[in-house]
Amino acid sequence: MRNEDRDSARRKLDKELRHYRLAAMQRHCTQDLLRAVRQALGVPVEEIARTLGVNSSVLFELEQSEGRGTISLNSMERVASAIGCKFVYAIVPLAGKTLEEMGDERKWSKRLGVGKAGNREQGAGNLQRIGRGSGRLREDKPNGKLSRTEGGREPS
Repeated sequence: MRNEDRDSARRKLDKELRHYRLAAMQRHCTQDLLRAVRQALGVPVEEIARTLGVNSSVLFELEQSEGRGTISLNSMERVASAIGCKFVYAIVPLAGKTLEEMGDERKWSKRLGVGKAGNREQGAGNLQRIGRGSGRLREDKPNGKLSRTEGGREPS
């Protein structure tokens, strides 16, 4: 994939995943969703179990396994469907970053030879982000550090 295509794909995914990024900033944002949605909709356990063709205790086990993070994606999808919902999931960057920010950090880390992108312990201390706008990282010539430009322009 060419760099322009990657940039375009990151921007598109950032837009599509915005709400997921916001949700991911909350602690345990997806824990116990099956139980919470089932209760919010007022769907009895017996009705879901009957739809799935399982015993009620199996549904309780599935809800518990979701809370532990051991439930399968297939099981999440089946239970969500049984309560009239669609199961969706997302992979979002940590700490509310965008994919574009991560891509920029990775690109500059490679150029500067500082190891794994964003890994501050392996010398990525040269990587400096200013603000949270849509700007790009730029190299600060006097000291070799990077800083963010706002809207593609140099900071004033």
